[in-house]
Formats: sequence, C-alpha cells, structure tokens
Amino acid sequence: MFQVHRGQKVLNAASLAKAIRRIDDWKMKLIDLSRRNRLVYFRPSRSSNLEFSRPGMDAVFERLVVKDRHWEIWQPPSDAQSGPARRAKPKRTHVVPTEAEPAQLERVLRNLARRSASEYRERGTRILYMTFGMLDWTEAGTGQPVRSPIVLTPLEMTRRSSRDLYRVEVPAVEDEAILNPALRLMLESDHKLSLPPLPDFEEQSIYQYLDAVQKAV
Repeated sequence: MFQVHRGQKVLNAASLAKAIRRIDDWKMKLIDLSRRNRLVYFRPSRSSNLEFSRPGMDAVFERLVVKDRHWEIWQPPSDAQSGPARRAKPKRTHVVPTEAEPAQLERVLRNLARRSASEYRERGTRILYMTFGMLDWTEAGTGQPVRSPIVLTPLEMTRRSSRDLYRVEVPAVEDEAILNPALRLMLESDHKLSLPPLPDFEEQSIYQYLDAVQKAV
C-alpha cells in the first residue's frame, strides 16, 4: 500500500547541498566515456558538422551567448536555390561556413535542422550545438591523439522557407553556454585535472576563458 503525504519537508542548506551533489554524481555516472561519445572523441563528419570561417569566434560567441541574438547561416546563391536572402556577399549578421559548394552545404544544413528538430519533438533532447574551443590531448594507455570540444552552446535551427537562410539561436529555456560534461568527467577521472568553471561572460571573453583552460591542463 502506498500513501502520499501532502505536507512540506524543509531542507536546510547543508541537506540541500548534499542532495544536489548526489544528483550531480548520478548524472555524471550516466555519461558515456567510450569512443562512441563524440563529446570526448570528436570526429568531424561532412554530413553532420559545419565549420565557420568568419566572423571570428569571439564575435560569434558575443552575439549568440552574451547578447542572446541569432545568427543567419550564409549560403551562396545557386541555380537550385535563389531568392532575396541568398546574397553573393554575406552580411554582418551572417556566419560563413567553410563548405563552399552550395548543394553540399544545403544538404548538411537541411540534415542538421531536420535531425535536431525531430529529436527535440520526440525526446525533448537538444542534439545540435555550436562548440567553442577544442582541447587536444593524449589518451592514457594508448597514446593516441584526441580532440574534444570545450564549451557547448545548444542551438535551435529554423528557416521560414527554402528561399530563406537558416537562423540559429539559443533556445529560450536552455543554458547559453555549457562546459562539456563528458570532457570534464574524463579529465577528472583519468588525468586528475579540473577545468575552471565557466565565468560570467559579460566580464570575461571566451578567449580569456580558453586561456584559463590552457593553463589548467
């Protein structure tokens, strides 16, 4: 027999802090640190990754995270895709992908938008992120070089029609920036290293934080 009590239970600060630490421990134990986890063992894929050549990382981070404003992903005009949004030259509010072939770029963007939207609708999970900074490290035991993203920003990616550009922004209910939890756990468990906590980015730039990471490792 189960009975529900509707009374209140008051937690003092020490009990609450202990409960939060225990929940955090449970979360960390659920993180997969195997080679399947691309947050630890990053492997670029032409169909599911995009790299941007400009503007610089600090400008992208400032607008997206600090100012909480969207970016549009510039796409060059092509025979198949045209319209007033497709400009020969990018504007100041555009991020420019390194992928220059229009058809391939359209396929990658469409794939990212569809997969991320579907995953969020069906499971409530964000799988699309913009990353800032990469940590190059050597795997203990094998000596193999590995790359891992450091700071993650969850993204929502939409466009009004096929003639418009995709826009990316931080979803309203998500944290603007996240310290890669899988990388943090791996460094602590395998290398006894701790990454510095994320700062207030209105007071410290993303470059300054990455410099602090470099000094810590």
